[in-house]
Amino acid sequence: EMSVLGSIDDKGDLFLVKDKNILIVSRYDGFSGYDVSNPAKPEKKWTSKFEQNNSLVSARLYNGKIYLATRKYFMTETLARCRL
Repeated sequence: EMSVLGSIDDKGDLFLVKDKNILIVSRYDGFSGYDVSNPAKPEKKWTSKFEQNNSLVSARLYNGKIYLATRKYFMTETLARCRL
């Protein structure tokens, strides 16, 4: 039978690094890392945000490392002022 041990107030894709008891939550604007050594009381350890005009396209966890594909947006105001 399944039961809820704890909860995290965050949304996104989840990556569990089992050997370090870390849960990584990826969102379009960045990542957060949680210590889940005690599943009943997960603790947020860090947050990292992407620079302005950048967003996450996709992320994968492979051999303990996260690989990111990101997108950079250009400001249309800046482009409108440029002469071609």
